[in-house]
Amino acid sequence: MKLMQKIAKETAEAAAQGDTKLGTTRHPAIDVVDFMVEAGRPGRLEKAGFYEYDENGKRLGIWQGVRDHYKTVATLDVPLQDLIDRMLFAEAIETQKCFDEGVLTTTADATSARSSVSDSRPGPVVSRSTSSDTRAVRKVS
Repeated sequence: MKLMQKIAKETAEAAAQGDTKLGTTRHPAIDVVDFMVEAGRPGRLEKAGFYEYDENGKRLGIWQGVRDHYKTVATLDVPLQDLIDRMLFAEAIETQKCFDEGVLTTTADATSARSSVSDSRPGPVVSRSTSSDTRAVRKVS
């Protein structure tokens, strides 16, 4: 997180000097990064980030300080399936954008692109419909 903090600082300095290619608005995530670094939780490399780690570097769970500071809870207010569906919907939209822009041209492209991101993610692969009269995105089992 120290690197993210450094990049945000340099971006803000560049914007102050007139370089607005990366925007002029501070991203809200930087507040989280600043909090974590100030709390002595700069990241996994130092075994102190968003998670608690054991001596082997294995995640034990979310650091309680994050929950306390941002007033979050460990229980879900929405069903897990709703979250899964929302994530798949976002993936489907991004996949369709890739087809529209010519980044992906076949269902195989979409399937291999997803597989290269993570073979361990649950859920169906999202790809373009093979029907020639529609550009709809469908789930592939």
